[in-house]
Amino acid sequence: MRVLLVVSAFNGLSQRVWDELRARGHNVAVSVHDGPASVAAAAFAAEPDLVLCPYLKERVPAEVWRNWPTVILHPGPVGDQGPSSLDRAILDEVPVWGVTAFGAVEEFDGGPIWACHTFAMPVVSPRKSALYGGPVTAAAVACVLDVVARAADPAFRPTSLQKASRPVPGTTRRPGLSQADRRFDWAADSESIVRRIRAADGFPGVRTVLAGQEASVFDARPGIGVGVPGKIIGRCRGHVLVATGSGAVWIGQARRIGGIKLPATTVLPVADVPIVEDGPQDISYRREGAVGYLTFSFYNGAAGVDECRRLESALRCAAQHDTQVLVLRSGPEVFCTGIHLGEIDAAPDPATAA
Repeated sequence: MRVLLVVSAFNGLSQRVWDELRARGHNVAVSVHDGPASVAAAAFAAEPDLVLCPYLKERVPAEVWRNWPTVILHPGPVGDQGPSSLDRAILDEVPVWGVTAFGAVEEFDGGPIWACHTFAMPVVSPRKSALYGGPVTAAAVACVLDVVARAADPAFRPTSLQKASRPVPGTTRRPGLSQADRRFDWAADSESIVRRIRAADGFPGVRTVLAGQEASVFDARPGIGVGVPGKIIGRCRGHVLVATGSGAVWIGQARRIGGIKLPATTVLPVADVPIVEDGPQDISYRREGAVGYLTFSFYNGAAGVDECRRLESALRCAAQHDTQVLVLRSGPEVFCTGIHLGEIDAAPDPATAA
């Protein structure tokens, strides 16, 4: 089957769909949305049997969906509509969520249903980016395979949204979340603060004020500490520890308004903040008999200068052990996306940092 992927960016999900379809023998082309004219031109050039939109924020031109079967993936179950689906799923602590494949029509998220796959939400509130790269991607691929099979069946007809069954009760159209909707008070409990930040990770983050500076914060996890809510009371390996109404929260990444997302200690003034030795660990080592396991888990897989040096040190230490096999592995989300280019761009001397 000839398949055209129309995407806003060739992101991880789009690459996974591309790879899964090619592995099954399909002829797959990709068009990055650069305006309605470019998408229409790509469709007329490819003459696809099916147009798939695994990651698309823009509207599909009518001359495309009126001429070719066009299916859009939405990161929410049947009935869910709006741009903040995953954010709300995390904030609302729903037990089950899903991905829906629907036909493109004039109304956003309102087309007939081609496929839907649900999944159990993690018990602990996940980072949105981790949810997207894990359960959402797996459900999206399952939807794509269903769609391709059904597109090849001349008898198949998608079900209208009004008649389709809803596997998750209460789904409806909801507006996108604003920063005002995401706002929290540092005097709140740590668990709710972590959940709010994770629901906005890795975009757009939650805007707040720390050390007198306004910044968007990311990569939150519970911590231990006591202090005035909102005060930075510790730092460790790029993270800052912020006091809350019920303890503390570690913040790993921050971004000044209009700036680049970087380790929080790079963005915020923390030179006088005490170092906490038992803070978040991103490198660990253990042995099982003759096998040693060196695990590293950097934020979004990006390794800055400090991470590279610490990983090198850990490798040298592990290599001195009398193991027969050394396994280098990542955490559960992503292996390694390479050097932290944002950190290089933000350095006073980017060439030296590189």
